[in-house]
Amino acid sequence: MTRIASILMALIVAPSMVLADVIHLRSGGSIAGSVRPIVVGKQKMIVVDIGNGIQVSLGAGEVARIESEGEQIVRYRQLVEAAGNDPEKHWELARWCKANAMLPQYDRQVRHVIRLDPEHAVARQSLGYTKLEDGRWMLHDELQRSRGLVHHLGKWKVPSDVEMTEAAEEF
Repeated sequence: MTRIASILMALIVAPSMVLADVIHLRSGGSIAGSVRPIVVGKQKMIVVDIGNGIQVSLGAGEVARIESEGEQIVRYRQLVEAAGNDPEKHWELARWCKANAMLPQYDRQVRHVIRLDPEHAVARQSLGYTKLEDGRWMLHDELQRSRGLVHHLGKWKVPSDVEMTEAAEEF
């Protein structure tokens, strides 16, 4: 039996997967997904289901360590899948992430909402965008710089004020 056939057979008869793991590779990278240990011949391997029907096979020697993610991450992944391509469902998921102190996932979801619906005002505003009179969205910092202002000591000021402040500090 070929290696691929052996792996496929092992996948069919293997025990159920452990959900939401992060596999840290000896090469320095990492893969997130559902892990299933298998044995092909005498070689110990793991198969990582990374979603969308994609599976990656790794030899035991390629793996530095495996970390199981918490229940919130498992739930988050389920909600992402359930949201599909609906910007409002992803917005609700973003709010859930924020309420559960999952800030990287919150940011990822808000940005995804904007990719799905570039005019989603609440998502844009939550990332600091302002809608201009011409209909374009611009980040607050970009807007201030476009007005000729500079950020100095936590405030937006005209350059001449900054120069005067710095000159006064020299005396």
